[in-house]
Amino acid sequence: MKKWISNSLLTSALMVYSLPSVAAGNPYDTAPSWHKSGTAIYFYSYRHGAAELYRMDPDGNNQTRLTDTDHNEWWPLAVPMDGKVIVTSDRDSGGNFKGANLFLLDEASGDMHNLTNVPEGYWAARADISMGTGKVIYTVAEVFAAPEQEMYMLDLETGDVSLYGDDPAHINTNPSISADGTLVAYASKRNGTVGVYLNDQSGKNERLFMEVQGEKPLIRLSPDNTWMAITLSASAKIVGDEGPRTAERDIYLAKLDGSEIRRLTQASGSDHGATWSPDGKTITFASYRHGPSDIYAVGIDGNHERNLTRTTPVPGSD
Repeated sequence: MKKWISNSLLTSALMVYSLPSVAAGNPYDTAPSWHKSGTAIYFYSYRHGAAELYRMDPDGNNQTRLTDTDHNEWWPLAVPMDGKVIVTSDRDSGGNFKGANLFLLDEASGDMHNLTNVPEGYWAARADISMGTGKVIYTVAEVFAAPEQEMYMLDLETGDVSLYGDDPAHINTNPSISADGTLVAYASKRNGTVGVYLNDQSGKNERLFMEVQGEKPLIRLSPDNTWMAITLSASAKIVGDEGPRTAERDIYLAKLDGSEIRRLTQASGSDHGATWSPDGKTITFASYRHGPSDIYAVGIDGNHERNLTRTTPVPGSD
């Protein structure tokens, strides 16, 4: 039986794409993304003022800064090619926070290859990739996080870009694409109701998967195409279960056959922006539980939770 999230207390899902205030030394680590081999995790941080890209081992060791500019480099996205990573950057937008394009970063040389060319002031962002096909899905909006936006599909091998799906109202957002490229998930608010939708590669066979109350949630599909990781906030209730399940911006896992949904993280602080390890056994995410954002990892069974970056002191630690 399909399970729905439906409670008047469910208010909003934290947008990991919300831009934090910029301050020199702001210890803000977020947006983890796994290397295809499972041997490294990318993330971005405001440790040095502007947002910069980092890479670390899966246990949090060997944190290495990959970019060093006056521009902002956000939301790293690992790709099938070794030594390359997609980054969202405002380097050609006419100023910090004045728009963004997707770029392909060469880790060895530091060179950036432009992947998108949106009009000045527009934002190409919210990207996800099919590791099996090299197809990248992303959104374009005139203003960051604007209600109206379009979803596009980029072929990383050819550079071809095409509009994805039939969205005359321009309200679909936060897309995720499966590893084999056959499934796309996204969020949309229609007639006052927020839904998570599933679609195929053509974008012409949409179906409603889940309804929530509040803002449009963040979504990531599992590598084996059987689960979805969702960022939800406030309190949630699964219809058919007894009593509410509180969740202050926590990560949920939902089975794509509709048979199960369960809360993965339990901290009192805000957890958001879940991503899957290549083997599908680990979820990485950002959390505000100890102050500014750090990166954590947890097994999909909810066990073995660990702090990977520690830019703020953990209470009770040395």
